[in-house]
Amino acid sequence: YSNKKPGFTVSCPVFHEPDQTFIGVTGIDIDASQLGELLREESLSEQCVSIIFNGKMEVIASSAVTETVRVEGDKLYIPLITQFSDPKIVQAYNIYTKTKQNVFNFTYQDIEYIACFDDFPTVESVDETGKIQKAE
Repeated sequence: YSNKKPGFTVSCPVFHEPDQTFIGVTGIDIDASQLGELLREESLSEQCVSIIFNGKMEVIASSAVTETVRVEGDKLYIPLITQFSDPKIVQAYNIYTKTKQNVFNFTYQDIEYIACFDDFPTVESVDETGKIQKAE
């Protein structure tokens, strides 16, 4: 990263139509704090917490400001979803890993919550118009 801020790079191959000759790769760097800001702006409610995490349980971006990728001194800090400071989030994640249900209700301290988990779209799920296609 040229700006030295935590983030990630998204890239995909580019092919020439119609013979599918490889031309190159296009990509974009995404600042983790900007993605977290987008999650906050698009939140369903003030109580909603949106999180993007990878297969290693590392939180890539979060609408919770304190629970995101950041630089501490000269080290990059990547929190794990299992270390979230909000125990409701950890409980929801644990239920998800055990049940593999994408949407479910759960109770924490006598309050009922709704959790929703979904896979991040892959390049294969984007059609030629740029719209995300999801097979159910």
